[in-house]
Amino acid sequence: MARGARGEPDEVLRAFGVHLELATAHDFRYYPSQANFVLVHVGERSTEVRDKLRAVSVLVRDRSYEIAGCVRVTVGNAEQVERFFAELEKIW
Repeated sequence: MARGARGEPDEVLRAFGVHLELATAHDFRYYPSQANFVLVHVGERSTEVRDKLRAVSVLVRDRSYEIAGCVRVTVGNAEQVERFFAELEKIW
């Protein structure tokens, strides 16, 4: 059985599905992985996006030095993923 954030069964798998669904709905290109994170392409604004999200306590990592224009988003639980996209939408 898969374990999610803080050990809840299947929570990471459910949140991962929510993440991909919201990325698609918001027309963001993403690079799924088999780890607990997704790379979301935000273009030339990756540093700005990272800093503005940090200001509202949503932490992402700017990975544009590895893949241009991408931020790394850890998949926690569905609520955290939904908050990430809500905050991203506000600054987009």
